[in-house]
Amino acid sequence: MRRARLWLSAFVLATLAVILAGCDVDVFGLDARPIVGDYKLLVWEGGKYSLIRDTRDGCGVLGGTIRRIGWNDRVILAEQETCDGEGARSGWMVVNVKTHAIEGPLEPGSIRARPELASLEVTPAETAWNRLKWF
Repeated sequence: MRRARLWLSAFVLATLAVILAGCDVDVFGLDARPIVGDYKLLVWEGGKYSLIRDTRDGCGVLGGTIRRIGWNDRVILAEQETCDGEGARSGWMVVNVKTHAIEGPLEPGSIRARPELASLEVTPAETAWNRLKWF
């Protein structure tokens, strides 16, 4: 009886491992790291990144993948490439962390002219990902 229970447990664990390995679901939430406020950087398979809040929609709040990103406690500046949805806009986008307002795309010259944006350290998304902590 004890041996049968052991085999059953092993079978159930093996079955769960196979099922979870086949799913494109991050059960532990390790595919997103907090940036500032309730914004997170989400990594996709293939090394693409997007900016998300509550949901894990692949295109995120900006409707595209992030190439470069910088932030402080007030704003997030991201260069993004659109996912080609309706109203999609590629380029530099600004997210107000408090109001959640999105501005852009901006011309690079206008970023340099705005002190609150020009002072941000902007890095490739992969570099930002590697610097962020999970919690």
